[in-house]
Amino acid sequence: MNQRSIALVVVGAALLFLVVAAVVAGLVIGGVVGAVAGRDGGLEIRTEKPASIEELRDSYRLETGTLEINLQDLSLPEGTTGVEAGIENGALTVVVPEGAAVRAHAEVGNGALSILGDVASGENLDRDYESRGYASADRRLSLDLSAGTGVVTVVRDK
Repeated sequence: MNQRSIALVVVGAALLFLVVAAVVAGLVIGGVVGAVAGRDGGLEIRTEKPASIEELRDSYRLETGTLEINLQDLSLPEGTTGVEAGIENGALTVVVPEGAAVRAHAEVGNGALSILGDVASGENLDRDYESRGYASADRRLSLDLSAGTGVVTVVRDK
């Protein structure tokens, strides 16, 4: 294969990736806008930032909009702390404490997900993530996350 053929294959692959990404983004945005247009309550933007383990809820839910669960300042107790969160249409973001051992299970019906750098997009996504040393860590955070149409993101605040 000569250099021109290789260049054409690379350019074609890049264009295909951009088209697929644009279609997925359009589906996500279209789903959110469609959901908001059909509801009286409209789009909700909510941030949860528990200051202590006592304020941390087991479960967080939002129908349409943006939900951020910011755990960056939370001191985790010994053992496993579980958090479940879901959104029907929109974006769900979980900010985990620096240095926390994390296990996450995420499901997205149509959209995208990013768990500490592990990225996927499309339909019927179902991903598991476990940070190195999770099983032997003294303090563990276990996340069970879902979105119908939208984006699920797990990040560490730096």
